Amino acid sequence: MKPLLSLIVFLCCTLSSAQSLAIPVVSIDAPERVGAHSNVFVNIIISGLQSDGSDTLLGGFQFDFFYDPDFLVFNAGRGGFGSGLGNPYTGQAVTDIGFSSADSLNVINLYEASLLEADPETCLFCTGPFLEDLQTDSFTLATLVFYPNPNLVFPDTPAGPGTGNLTTGVAIHNIVLSDAFGNHLPANETAGAFITIVPEPNSFILISIGLVGLASMRVYCRQKTGHPLAGPCQGK
Repeated sequence: MKPLLSLIVFLCCTLSSAQSLAIPVVSIDAPERVGAHSNVFVNIIISGLQSDGSDTLLGGFQFDFFYDPDFLVFNAGRGGFGSGLGNPYTGQAVTDIGFSSADSLNVINLYEASLLEADPETCLFCTGPFLEDLQTDSFTLATLVFYPNPNLVFPDTPAGPGTGNLTTGVAIHNIVLSDAFGNHLPANETAGAFITIVPEPNSFILISIGLVGLASMRVYCRQKTGHPLAGPCQGK
């Protein structure tokens, strides 16, 4: 395992700085705890577009998503972009996703630009749908799906070997936003979250426990009924 000190320091600075910046705010909605065999759904959310009397519509965004591949594996076949900027599969938006690395971290670059007009009042072609029909004050920009690295080695605890939890961090950086008319929108520069991975017994262990329990019940029933092939206990 690579040391996590640099990522933890980066996330701590990220979380504190994001709270002091003005709206709109891009944030990470990730589970605090996941099982070692569970999918990890990470939602990137924008909020504050229509608060404090503003009525801003988002026209495009770009950001870099950082994660540690020692802990999480990206599932490229799951997740995708949200619907707030239109459907890219029907030509309503242009999207792009790229991959790179920075030190010991993997980076996913996400980009989306809407081809829809803002509203009926300012439209040129006026065919709809309009961005104002798709967006609220808060909505999901994209969903990224991961699963815990199968090679994770969990620490020992007094409860037994490999029973300790592992914690990793995810972060977004280099956030760029534009409104429905292509104007730059000020926003927080970074955001982050921590995810704790909890060890789970594998299928072999679960099956073994079940077989041991079944054998114990059969022995108990045989002793109770006196029949050598006794199944579920009957009678008293």
